[in-house]
Formats: sequence, C-alpha cells, structure tokens
Amino acid sequence: MLDRNASQLQKITEKVEQLLQEKQMLLPEGRIVAGVSGGADSMALLHFLFHRLSDPKRLLVAHVNHGLRGEEADRDEQFVKNWCDAHKIEFQCTHVDVRTLAQSSGLGEEACGREVRYRFFHALAAGDADRIATAHTLSDSCETLLLHVTSGAGGRGMSGIPAVRGKIIRPLLCLTREEVEAYCAYHQLAYVTDSTNAEPIYTRNRIRSQITPVLKSMNPAWEQAAARAMRSFAEDEACLCELAQTALASAETSGGYRIAPLQSLPDALLLRAVRAAAEKHGAGRMTELHLRACASCVRKGIGEVSLPGGISCRVAHQMLCFFPSKREKFSLKIPFVWPQTLTGDGRIVIIDMLCTSLLETEKKQHKFHNLLLSDAFDCDTITQDIVLRTRQEGDSFSPAGRGIRKSLRKLFNEAKLSAFERESALILESAGEIVWIEGFGVSEPFRITEKTVSAAKITVHRL
Repeated sequence: MLDRNASQLQKITEKVEQLLQEKQMLLPEGRIVAGVSGGADSMALLHFLFHRLSDPKRLLVAHVNHGLRGEEADRDEQFVKNWCDAHKIEFQCTHVDVRTLAQSSGLGEEACGREVRYRFFHALAAGDADRIATAHTLSDSCETLLLHVTSGAGGRGMSGIPAVRGKIIRPLLCLTREEVEAYCAYHQLAYVTDSTNAEPIYTRNRIRSQITPVLKSMNPAWEQAAARAMRSFAEDEACLCELAQTALASAETSGGYRIAPLQSLPDALLLRAVRAAAEKHGAGRMTELHLRACASCVRKGIGEVSLPGGISCRVAHQMLCFFPSKREKFSLKIPFVWPQTLTGDGRIVIIDMLCTSLLETEKKQHKFHNLLLSDAFDCDTITQDIVLRTRQEGDSFSPAGRGIRKSLRKLFNEAKLSAFERESALILESAGEIVWIEGFGVSEPFRITEKTVSAAKITVHRL
C-alpha cells in the first residue's frame, strides 16, 4: 500500500515538474506570491512550493478574508497564518467586506471576490520578476469549461484556465482534485473546508455536485479527455490570435485603426482583432455578443458599442477607435496654417492649389459640382484667415449648387450621422462664414464658377 502511494506521489510530482518546465513558470529570482485560502488545493500548492524553492524566503503567502463566513473565515485565516509562522514564511492578509463591495459595484459576490483577490496578489507582486501562484487544478479548469459552454464562449473560453497568464502561474493545473487530495493525504497535510462549497446557490457548486458525477460515470477519465480538448482549443486560439495581431498591426494608425484592411478579414480573425484592440485600450472582460457587435460596426463602416470597463468602440470616418464612454466632447477651433494643419485626433487637413489646366478644363465643361471639385473653392472668395473647427450652436450651411440654406443640425439629421460623426466633422470657416464641411463639400458663396481664376482643393487624411 505504501509503495503504491509512493508511486502515485512520484507521478503527481513529475506531472507538476513537467508543467513547471514546459511553461517556464519559476524564474531564478523574484518573489512567489502564493494565494492560499487554507483549502486542500492551496495547501498542496504551498507545501510543494516550500519544498521546491531553493530559497523558501522567496515565498510570500497572501490570504484574503472576504468577511462572508464570519467565524469560519477567521478560522481559515488563523490556520494559514499558523502554518506560515511554523515554517517561517512571510504572511500577508487583507480583510474585505465583499458582500457590501459587490452590492455597490454591481458585481456578484463570486466575481467581486475574485477581483479583490487578484488586485491584492498583484499589489504584493510588484517586481518584474515576481510571480503569483494560484492553486487552480484540472478539475477547476474542467468546471470552467462547462460554465463557458453554457454561456456560449468562444475559443478563448473553451481553452479552459490558462497555466500562465502574465505574472500568474498555476502549477497544479495538470492535477485533478483527487490527485491533490492524495498528495495532501500522503504528506499528512491538514487543510480547512469551506462550508459554502456545498451550497447549491453557486453555479460552480452545482456543476461539481450534479454534472461532473454524470460525466465521470460516462467516462472515468473525462477530465483528461477534456484536458486534451482544451489544449487543442488553446493551440488553435493562439494561432488565430497571432494572425489577428498581425492584421491589427497593419491597420493601426494614429488615433485608431483603419477599417479597410480589417473588413477583408474572416470573422474568426476580425473578432480576435477587435478583442485585442479593445483590451489594449482598457476594455474589461467582454462576451461574444460584445465582440460580434463591434465586428458588425466594422463591417458596416459605422456604429458604436459600449464595452465593459467604461470603454466605447466607435467606427466612423473609415476608422475604428476606442474612447472612454464618459469623455469630453471633441471640440476644435484653431487657425488653419497653410498648406496643412493637424487636428488633435490624428487627422490632417490639406489645401492644395488646383493646376490651371485642370481648372480651365472643368470650367469649359461647366463641371463645377462634380466629385472632383465638390471639395474645391475659389481662392478669391477668401478675404480673411481660415479657421479649422468643429460645429457650433447655430451653425448653418448652403451646399454648393443646391440653392438652399440649412442648419447643421438638420443637415446632419438628414444624412443620418452618428453622434460621434456630428461631433467630429471638420469645418473650415473664413470671416464668420462656413467655407467647407467634411463630407458635405464647399458652401455656395465659395464655389468655383466660370469667373474663377485660382482654386484650391481640400482633403482630409489620417496619420
């Protein structure tokens, strides 16, 4: 019996060592912040790291008392502290009223608790070489996979829990819960049990108590089978994400991303490119619905989506941009410096003189309002300096050749411009009169006629 247990322990240890080496989890220096709740998984992690590290002083134990279980939570805290004191390991603890925090933040208690824990861990692992070790197991990853299936997750969600993400390492991710408990039994490791693990109000608990037993009856090695599936998903996801990043880099420009190269991508790459861009700009955890809504805006060339984390995705002016949802409106009013002036959002307005031969040809054919000259004006009509600005209250405009004058509000309404497009449309003004509006051309008083001697064309480019 002892030989069999020793053999099982050796296999368990070898599996963890193999994962450590494969993922290069442990660096030769830096602190290892171990998140320890006192349960079997985290105590096994703590015991393993304590004996694995050449210098146990590199180990720092972090414990969060969530204030949800009263005396039981205090018991867990004291249990972990006593173990650390006995082994001369640094112990850090924080107390948080998770229930109150969850209510004020709008998060569920589970999600809020997770957020609190990781913020605490990251605060302790401030150095570049520091790592955060958590005790997630293969069983946890399988439960996460089932949760993601029910929520309609994409490739990333179907990959389960990653073994490494940034500073976070998960050395026990190759072990089932049964293997962890066998490790604890062999080493006679004491641990505490969270009474809420048996409460069916938590979705993960219902999966653990009701669904996984059925799967195990169908295939006793279902967790290993799920691990192979998750590994396959993860490999595919990594490949697709790399391709998406390459495409995103080619589209990136000052102030955002050009949508033309993104529109040619298949959905599998476009969704991942959008996610990478949104996360780069601070978006929180997004669902498949968020990503598809953003991708739809890119396909259509216009639209806006609010994302978690207080970020908005906007598509307009052939650009994909990300802004804080609550931000000051874009406003501009600066002197135009010939021949080109840069705006504050990555656009550049250029005024080029039209060549005389082209102007004379157009005059002979009376093509004063075609697409070529719709953004061109008669230079002699400009009597004062030109100002580059955005819209102001009370603005009105006379589109060249239409014999009408309309307020910008009505003009923009008829064109069905989004709020962002209305806000950011560029305007050239001279002597208090609008000369030109981006997307609408020049105003009637400034248009080219048979009497025009010199003319200039306005174009807008993105850096």
